[in-house]
Amino acid sequence: APSLLALLGHTTAGPPQKMVVLPVEGEHAASCLDGSPYAFYVIPGNPKFFSIGLHGGGWCYDEADCAARAQTALGSSKQWNLTSCFHPPAFSCSGLPADCTQVFLPYCDGSSFTSFRAKPWPIKPNPQNMTHLSFRGVNNLDRTLDRLVADFGLGEATDVILRGGSAG
Repeated sequence: APSLLALLGHTTAGPPQKMVVLPVEGEHAASCLDGSPYAFYVIPGNPKFFSIGLHGGGWCYDEADCAARAQTALGSSKQWNLTSCFHPPAFSCSGLPADCTQVFLPYCDGSSFTSFRAKPWPIKPNPQNMTHLSFRGVNNLDRTLDRLVADFGLGEATDVILRGGSAG
């Protein structure tokens, strides 16, 4: 299965990016389908202008489909690169000043950032020996926005563009 890097087009050129890993413990934790930590990427810039891109990738519709997705970069952060560089459309100021803060939210919950289940969903062991699925898509989005407000100035922004396609 292609990694997130392959899906988005990896490049080594471009501005430095920071990967922010969110906590996976507690009721408000963020995680991918396989329970691995959720993370987002940011290119810090002018906090008055934010361009936030949501990665797409379709939905999973049942336990078997979600368990299969959890083995890929669309259901697990285990294949994500801490220092990777993504190029547009992942990052773009989309008509904002060129020094905007650029944010990219990878997709790994199978539900367009909308799922929530407080406890992992138990599944029968499958060929990948998975025992549960985590449905925390809304927490991935909410905790990302919380960190953007607390650490990158989103709360003071005057212009915010939200971009995405398909499940994003």
